[in-house]
Amino acid sequence: MLCRSKGVVLQEGTKRRTTSPCPASPKICNTSDPGKQLHQLLTTRLNNYTVANDCGNSQLWNKVIKICDMDPIAATYIEPESFNTPLHLACRIIECSTPSVSSKAGTTTSPVQAIRVLIRCCPESVSKTDVDGYIPLHYIIPHSRRTEISHQKPTQEQQQTNRMQNQALVLNLLISADYHSSMKYLSRSDVTFSPYDRACTPLYHAVFSIRDDFLQQSCPTVDLISSIHAACPGTVSVKNRDNQDTPLALLYRRFSRQFDLSKKEFAGDKPRKEVLQHQMRYKTSAMNTWKIILKLLIPMDSEEERGKDGLKQSKRKQNASDFYIVHSAVKMECPPDLIRYIIETRPSEVSKTDEMGRLPLHIAAITTHLSSSDGKSNVGGKHHSKFIIEELLHAYPEGAALADKNGKLPLQLAIESGKFWIEGGAKCIYDAFPGAMANVMVEECPEIIEDDSSISMARWRNCISN
Repeated sequence: MLCRSKGVVLQEGTKRRTTSPCPASPKICNTSDPGKQLHQLLTTRLNNYTVANDCGNSQLWNKVIKICDMDPIAATYIEPESFNTPLHLACRIIECSTPSVSSKAGTTTSPVQAIRVLIRCCPESVSKTDVDGYIPLHYIIPHSRRTEISHQKPTQEQQQTNRMQNQALVLNLLISADYHSSMKYLSRSDVTFSPYDRACTPLYHAVFSIRDDFLQQSCPTVDLISSIHAACPGTVSVKNRDNQDTPLALLYRRFSRQFDLSKKEFAGDKPRKEVLQHQMRYKTSAMNTWKIILKLLIPMDSEEERGKDGLKQSKRKQNASDFYIVHSAVKMECPPDLIRYIIETRPSEVSKTDEMGRLPLHIAAITTHLSSSDGKSNVGGKHHSKFIIEELLHAYPEGAALADKNGKLPLQLAIESGKFWIEGGAKCIYDAFPGAMANVMVEECPEIIEDDSSISMARWRNCISN
């Protein structure tokens, strides 16, 4: 088994177990088979990897391209025991390496160029699975914590930035080459990178892997996470199979920690300059984390808007409401603290309507939140719906009396969507505007006003129709 990241404990603020030693690297033997030669070249480089060793130098990628140019069939090689293709190994090397800024010869061969050549020589390798059942895309997903940029020299900062940029570019290449296989993988909630991992979504692994980003210039972590999210936006609300956590919940915990550290005051005689530097670093890091949260909340193109080849058929016309973060957050199963923070920091959006004339309250009334990756709603989803409705009514109670473009009031929409009276938040809307009951003609059904959380609106709707 080749070297992988070991022992991820997927909980913000916890440490990872150390990586187990790589097996002794085999020597490249003389062989007339270009496929075996390519496989041994990549295997040797991967097995020789250490933190101090530059696995991403241009000499390696030059050799990869040269072998493929001489005999393109080399890229089709499949190792009989591990089922690894050269593309699998190349993706692993990019994920675990720190690329050089330039080679000794003064020129740099990008690993992205090598990946492009491997895909061109063998397009089928993009969807090939190894012995663990994973396609090459799995191994380019970031999954190991790196040294913090703030503790590195400027050259090392650039190397880390280059690595993340390479990952984002390769991700886009792999996804474009086989969109449907990529979607199938990115939609999973049971992905692991070692026997010690919890089963999570690929997006969650990627979010967990990023370190505190103290760079004030371009934020490479935003582009990296966005590349994964843009391909399969629906997974932002999918809960992990094992711990039921979500990327947004993890990001908001990180944001809260960084924000608190940016306000930290130090007792004693610590120099004011050091205090300010500490606060500024974590303020910047919190801002970069918030940029990622916003990226995950902005609506993306749906799968239906892509062709069979995975490419966009036509550009979806954007609406002003696409940039209303409150509206987007209400549609997703955001953690309660994040919902409250968004509403508090964007109070004007609570009273704005989308192209359907719907306030965030209307959207909350029709949205059914799911409990887990199996797609089944539960009591937790109902309580979450109630929490969102309460927060929106607290910020803008007048919204309960406003109809959308179809003339529907929030309470009517809640009834039609099957919201529960207490647990689903329907009673909260009724309390804010009791007059809405006149629009659904429920006054002839005494049981509707029963203070019983076990009676669903769907049952009441049947009563109304009778």
